[in-house]
Amino acid sequence: MKKFLVLFLYLFSTQSIAGSHAYSAWRQHSFRKVDTETVRVANARLSLNVTFFTDTPSTRSVEMYFDEVAEATYNLLASKIAIGPASRSGRCYNWRIVVYEMNQWNINSRNVMYWYPWRNQSQRLYGAYDSNHTTSSSTAVIVLRSDISNLERKRTLAHELTHYWYDMCVADGNPGERYAEAAESLF
Repeated sequence: MKKFLVLFLYLFSTQSIAGSHAYSAWRQHSFRKVDTETVRVANARLSLNVTFFTDTPSTRSVEMYFDEVAEATYNLLASKIAIGPASRSGRCYNWRIVVYEMNQWNINSRNVMYWYPWRNQSQRLYGAYDSNHTTSSSTAVIVLRSDISNLERKRTLAHELTHYWYDMCVADGNPGERYAEAAESLF
C-alpha cells in the first residue's frame, strides 16, 4: 500500500508540473496555455512531452507542425553526427519541452527574456533555446516569435529544435550552431 501511495504521489506531481511554466517569473505574464501533447519521434525512439503557450491567441500555434519538424531535425542531426542509438552513449536525454510563442515586443524585451545572453542593445530575436535557466529541472524551453510567417516560424522552430537535440544527444558544452543553421534549410 505504501508503494502504491508513493507511486500515486509521483504520478500526480509529474502531471501538475507538466502544465506549469518553465520560468516562475513568467507566471505574471499573460501567456495562455494552448495544449500539452506527447510527440513521438520514431528514429529517436523517444516520446517528447511538449507544452505550448502563447501571448497571441489569434495566431495558429506551431503545434500544428511540431511533430514534422522534430522528426526532420533529429534525422538531419543524426545524418551529420552519431547521436541516439548510433552514439557511444546509445541514448539521448528526454527533457520536457515548453514552447512559448510571443509577439516581437515580448521576445525582444530584456525584462521578459532576462535569461537570454544579449550581445547588444540592437539585437532582435526570432527564436531562442534554453535548458540552463528554467525553474523546473529536466525542462528545455523554445521561444518563437508569433508575428512572422508560418514558413519563417517553421524554420525558426527547426533551428531551435536542433539546439534541443544537440543539447540532449551530444551535450559537449557547445550549442551546435552550425547544425541549427543547416536545419533552417529543411523548410
